Amino acid sequence: MDKFLRAWRQDALNRGQIDAAIYIGDKVLAVTNSDSDAFWLAQVHFTNNNYTRALGMLNRTGLIARSNSCQYLAAHCYIRQGRYDQALSILGEENPTHLISTTHNARMCYLRGLCFAKRNAFDKARDCYKDAVRIDVQCFEAFEQLMKNSLMSPAEELAFLNELDFSSIRVDDSSLADEAADFTKLLYTTRLSKYASPAELSNAVETLSTHYNLASNPDLLLTRAETLYTQCRFHEALAITTNILNSQSDLSSSADSSSAYTSASLGHTPNLYPLHLALLYETGAHNTLFHLSHALSNHAPHESYTYLAIGTYYLSTSRISEARRFFSKASLMDPHSAPAWIGFAHTFAAEGEHDQAIAAYSTAARLFQGSHLPQLFLGMQHLALNNMALAWEYCIAAFEMSSGQLKASGSEGDASNRIMSIPAHLGGDPLVLNEIGVILYHQSNLPAAARLFKKALELAADLGCNMTAWIATRANLAHTLRRLHRLDEALAEFDECLRTATGGSGPGPSQDIITSRTISQFADLTIGHGSAGNISGAASGYEERNLLGSIHTSRGIVLLSMMGRTREAIMALHEAVRILGGDSGGGGVAGTLLSRAMEIWALEEAQEEAEEEHEDRMAKANINLRARRKGRETVAQESDEPEAGSFGGILLSGPNGRKSHREKVLEKRLDDDADEMLNAAFGLNSQTMTTPNYLIVSLPTSVTPSGHRDDVLSSLQKAVGSSYGEVSPFNTATFKIGTLDALIQQSEDLAKLESLANLVVAKVGDTLKNIFDGDESKIAQHKSVNDKPLDQYLKSFSWNKVKYRADKPIAELVDLLQKEINSIDNDVRAKYSQYNSLRTSLQQLQKRQTGNLSTKSLTSIVKPGTLLTDSEHLETQLVAVPNSYTRDFTRSYETLSPFVVPRSAVEVSKDDEYTLYAVTLFKKYAAEFVHRAREKKWVPRDFKFKEGGQAAEVQEVKKTEAEERRVWGETLRLGRTGWSEAVQALVHVIVLRVFVESVLRYGLPPDFVGALIKTDRKRAERARKGLDAQYAYLAGNASDTSDYSAYVVYEIDLD
Repeated sequence: MDKFLRAWRQDALNRGQIDAAIYIGDKVLAVTNSDSDAFWLAQVHFTNNNYTRALGMLNRTGLIARSNSCQYLAAHCYIRQGRYDQALSILGEENPTHLISTTHNARMCYLRGLCFAKRNAFDKARDCYKDAVRIDVQCFEAFEQLMKNSLMSPAEELAFLNELDFSSIRVDDSSLADEAADFTKLLYTTRLSKYASPAELSNAVETLSTHYNLASNPDLLLTRAETLYTQCRFHEALAITTNILNSQSDLSSSADSSSAYTSASLGHTPNLYPLHLALLYETGAHNTLFHLSHALSNHAPHESYTYLAIGTYYLSTSRISEARRFFSKASLMDPHSAPAWIGFAHTFAAEGEHDQAIAAYSTAARLFQGSHLPQLFLGMQHLALNNMALAWEYCIAAFEMSSGQLKASGSEGDASNRIMSIPAHLGGDPLVLNEIGVILYHQSNLPAAARLFKKALELAADLGCNMTAWIATRANLAHTLRRLHRLDEALAEFDECLRTATGGSGPGPSQDIITSRTISQFADLTIGHGSAGNISGAASGYEERNLLGSIHTSRGIVLLSMMGRTREAIMALHEAVRILGGDSGGGGVAGTLLSRAMEIWALEEAQEEAEEEHEDRMAKANINLRARRKGRETVAQESDEPEAGSFGGILLSGPNGRKSHREKVLEKRLDDDADEMLNAAFGLNSQTMTTPNYLIVSLPTSVTPSGHRDDVLSSLQKAVGSSYGEVSPFNTATFKIGTLDALIQQSEDLAKLESLANLVVAKVGDTLKNIFDGDESKIAQHKSVNDKPLDQYLKSFSWNKVKYRADKPIAELVDLLQKEINSIDNDVRAKYSQYNSLRTSLQQLQKRQTGNLSTKSLTSIVKPGTLLTDSEHLETQLVAVPNSYTRDFTRSYETLSPFVVPRSAVEVSKDDEYTLYAVTLFKKYAAEFVHRAREKKWVPRDFKFKEGGQAAEVQEVKKTEAEERRVWGETLRLGRTGWSEAVQALVHVIVLRVFVESVLRYGLPPDFVGALIKTDRKRAERARKGLDAQYAYLAGNASDTSDYSAYVVYEIDLD
């Protein structure tokens, strides 16, 4: 009967009759009471998303304790339910110490990695995924998580792939084992970052397409499209993704084309949609974006990429606030969606909200540690804020991650030289080099900037990029050469820009003006690498629709700077005015320059005519004019020497060679216009300040008769006293108010959370202190809050609506802040633990190289002939004896244990503290000899000679040193970001406490004023006494309580 029932249930399952399979499976289990039948039934429940029933089945029969497969299934059920702590209690938090190549161990490591990833412990998740693939190279799920979530840099991905043992794959036909291993490695290679190794990636795709007939496979086509996308060949990539979408639907067979389009848009791998959406954005296909978004919202409303599509559509139509709302929704539905986070951050960048953009990019950088894009975008934002030091640091980090090179630190010049020495075939992102060049440009390091721009163009060409997308970089190079007074080279580069942009028509007037949408690619290379946004920091300052006009204008400036080419300059500027239309966005500058160029041309012609007439008169008078001509040439050469920031040193003068006041004013205006065109959107450098004590105070408006905010602040300053503190307004926020009981409970929760936040801030500060070995000056440089000094951050504080939406209940905000604080603590602690372990290992290795004979390595001391290795019964023991005990050793070593070979002790080496001896004895009594030697305070040394051991030790030290330097940099970046985010979380917690306590004390509706008092530890007590005396009446009946404050006040002390 059981055989009949098993066949019945399997047949039902094969036909998709899940209820029938469950019903019959339950009867089979009742008849057989077999573990295998119980496990089968639990699997069916799991497949049918009945995780609770599956867990009930596994727990009821006690299968979890008896079966590894049941442990895996139970943990998987808990993960699907979001109960990660229960899953880890089954899986354990540590991977196997000795990896055993079994599928079960690999699956358990994979699930363990999922749990850690959900808890934002990405370092642990990465290690678990890597162990899973090492154990079972066919555990593709773990490998895909590593690649999809960018848990490793491109160079680390490639190194990890090369260390995998693909030969461990077992197939039934042993003759196919090598081919199976090669095929698997090729498949995995296509999943690597497209910046990792372009040559290997291209070879893998080509081999799979030709030898294995996978050219039309959707996954391989998607790999091709991703490669084309990184090369800015958007139309070619869009053709491939569109082909993938249409591959599952025959449009010709449907009478309704709209339903056929909807059918084609659904049912594909989620990896396809972000790329397809980015390509539609890049090519300006607004209508297609709208139809795709509409189809997805109707038929896939529970997928995060649906809201990503809607947000991309709104961004493409410049409706930024709507785009931000839908990007936020996509990131909430899938917190690990890199396109959603990047798009969300781009919306702030598009509106010039740099602080909010930096906060969003920082979150993306923490979530996607292996991707260089968040680091690059952070660098761009700091470049826009004119924070050159931070912009340089972030862009260099982005280049390290995209190329795997440039691990050492150094000055800008040293770094640029090392970048130039890196071969192009190693890969990397040319946009990063462009941004680094822009930083050097604005720092007036023009030779290095020119080299970087050239390197970016060479790398783009080597990667097979569409060079039309890199016109902005070439224009940056041309501007740099112009400022270096290499005018012929600058003119050649501008001509090349025009030839590329107009399809080879050259620098002359062109009727084929590039569409504004395509121009945006040239002016803003960011979109080609991050889904959306207009945040490029191009040195030329181009706007979206006037790239060609700007290039013609720049070309005219160069020609004006060259003697004898004023007519050509007029033609170039005339073309610029024709394209730009004379508007204030760029045509105004070109029009002004054109007018002045025509004046100069008229003056030059008039002066030439006058000189010719004068020469004729002088010739008739037989007067030699050579001396006067020589003087005129000298003046012209002197006027050709430009100053930094001017239009190449154009000589704007009248016929007498002297500049009038009006001409000087006009020249200054032209210089200012040029500087504005080249340096738009840059502000002032941030200033580093100290961090004194702060008090955040809340008072009801009723403390003054007028109830006005300014009067309350004046009253507060009077109470504090100008000698004891500086009072300034503090921006609080308004939140949803629940019941009184809820507010009291939230007040207690917030008090505990503030203590936790202070503790985490202190821990992260200690981490920075430890990695800088207590150097306070260096520590202070890296202690900033949202890249601002603490004082500036508090005075300009506004509630971060990106992370903590104020329309949520207070309880949810408290929970969100607690998770954020714990996540920061876990991330920084894990990274510092990794660094500390490496530092300890390095110290031990270095000690082995430099210690005395009792501890140091013996590889370079003991020669091969010293040890007895070819005897079956005898062996040599090495003993380090303190120099004061050597006489005792020579007298007594033979009697320490039986069968010590007489007179066998040989002095091998000697230092200031110890003498190393080699003693021969029987192996049987070696343990007793060692034990007795320790009793006499001699140090037995366990050593086995190995060929090449000394070189291996030196190599190990170098490798550990390099790894320690790398992890030190990662710990520093994470510590600095963690300190900033921890302080921000602390301030947000205090703001919540201020609101809750103000409502509890002052009543409803909330009518209070927040203030920030800047003081220090010595003056804080006096300031508090003044406040207590002034506002003691607010306490009412509680005024006699010594530990009760009459007003709401909280202290921020981060020292």
